[in-house]
Amino acid sequence: MIKTRDLVQYALQAVGGGYLWGSDGQTSTLKFRQELAQRAPDQAGNLLGVCAKWDGKPCWDCSGLFRGAWRKLMAYKSGGATTIFKTWCTETGPIGTMPDEPGIAVFKGTTASMSHIGLHVGEGMVVDARGSATGVVRGPLTGYAWTHWGRLKDVAYEGSAPTTVTPEPLYQAEVVNVNIGLNLRTSPVNATNTILLIPKGGVVDVLQDNCGNGFAYVRYFGTLGYCTRSYLMRLDAEDEPGIDE
Repeated sequence: MIKTRDLVQYALQAVGGGYLWGSDGQTSTLKFRQELAQRAPDQAGNLLGVCAKWDGKPCWDCSGLFRGAWRKLMAYKSGGATTIFKTWCTETGPIGTMPDEPGIAVFKGTTASMSHIGLHVGEGMVVDARGSATGVVRGPLTGYAWTHWGRLKDVAYEGSAPTTVTPEPLYQAEVVNVNIGLNLRTSPVNATNTILLIPKGGVVDVLQDNCGNGFAYVRYFGTLGYCTRSYLMRLDAEDEPGIDE
């Protein structure tokens, strides 16, 4: 059986990683993307285009986050979101009835066909491999159109006790060159929901310093999200004014 804590930790450590259709934790390279494109010609445009920005990073697709976790924590199982919903779960239901437990899988779709899957990691937050442009993100359960949940048969659930693992920061940085504050967002895209406003002079823990689109993945007083890197000045840099590129 997989411990809830280990499953949550696997998902959290994937945050900031890339998205490649058909992947489950492999490092992105041109050769690997070409192989995936040959297997799925309908995905070739994304795989050979926008996904090039993930080269050098570990990558997953939405169900691949689960396949990769099972390979590392127990034994590899194949399956997409629909298969996971129908055969990996011991109990399922509409999202409004979801137990408040880390390690619960969340889905978007119908009972006949699921189009997306993520993992509830506790405290109302979900990790999912969102798409080619955004990669693996962590955001609020209410910030996405999840429709169903599932209790996974191979997971030893530990109830509602907190199991979220706190990631260690790469370094700390100060918010600079903004008039009022810097938006902390649910994913590394400017159009996504704002979680809160980090004030000018606020100090954040930088957990991933290059998540694509010029964003960093940070923690501000326990809240995790994405903000624009060009407004962060690394505090332990002696000679450089910041981390702008």
